[in-house]
Amino acid sequence: MSPSKSSASLLLLAMVTAGTSVAAQPPPDPKPHDVRARAEALFAQASDEMDRGQFVTACPKLEQVRTLAPDAGGAPVALGECYEGLGKLASALARYEIARQIAVADGNGARAAQCAARIRALTPRVARVTLHTSPQLRKIPGVVLRLDGAVLADAQRDVPLPIDKGTHTLSVSAAGYESASLDLTIDRDGASQTVDLPVLEREKPSASPTAIPTSSDTTPGSAPPSARLPVGPLVLGGVGLAAAIAGGTLLGVAAGTPARMEETVPRDENGNSLCRRAPQPGELSACAEVRSIAVSGSTMGNAGLGLVIGGAALLAGAGVYWLVPSPKADSKISAVVPFAGQDGGGLLLRGSF
Repeated sequence: MSPSKSSASLLLLAMVTAGTSVAAQPPPDPKPHDVRARAEALFAQASDEMDRGQFVTACPKLEQVRTLAPDAGGAPVALGECYEGLGKLASALARYEIARQIAVADGNGARAAQCAARIRALTPRVARVTLHTSPQLRKIPGVVLRLDGAVLADAQRDVPLPIDKGTHTLSVSAAGYESASLDLTIDRDGASQTVDLPVLEREKPSASPTAIPTSSDTTPGSAPPSARLPVGPLVLGGVGLAAAIAGGTLLGVAAGTPARMEETVPRDENGNSLCRRAPQPGELSACAEVRSIAVSGSTMGNAGLGLVIGGAALLAGAGVYWLVPSPKADSKISAVVPFAGQDGGGLLLRGSF
């Protein structure tokens, strides 16, 4: 691999590992002096913790320093050392490459040479995985590949990708297809592994409309229609009641969405949310989970409301049948059709009383 391609690969890896690391974001629009002071304080705390071998707590602080002062060349060097101490060699390699490029841009030749030497020493020890894309998967437009929740670029497929030792989760998704995932375990440093990405299956079509039979026909020996209990209104009312109960249940679950989001959203030490409405570069993976909870709650709320309204309409129709005399003795219900969409769901009554 050429130096330019290697650098690009390491930068892509840095984007991925930054998305999955536990790094807090600064409060909105902080004052420059406060940002600098906070970054210096965090760097000092992290340095002390690294001296004591407490890399688990030191690395997240250094990630915060990187967010507060992205142009500071010392933070990525220290972060590379911290990840080395944790045994996350791929993450360390990516941070050294960031530090090298910052040093080159600043004209700091000594630091650039130092980082380049560490990259050369660390590269043979880093495990690599090649995510093989099948011909079937290449034909599907809009395929999204995630590693530990972070989206991978197309350039990171079918090439050796530096990866930390441990267990990782790969997921593949595309519009109109069932999502698939698998667990990937890297058991030793320097290992080389190829993984076939899962094959995607098309989503199953929705169920066809369910017809409700009527009881207007009279068989020999049976009682006339006027003497029998009409089945259609009873079925109609039962379906309406079931839909209303199901909709109420979905609304109840959706009502708990704010509490779930409050429990999940990461916050800084001042209690401010670290997530935004739109995805941000380098944000915490928990932010994507918070947005997923919000979308799920909204979908359930809309579907629940649709079912409640549809169920109420069916119950009202059954009531009208009993309370209002029909001008036609042979009127019948043709079908009750369930429907669902992005804005909600419910039941559609087709026919006449």
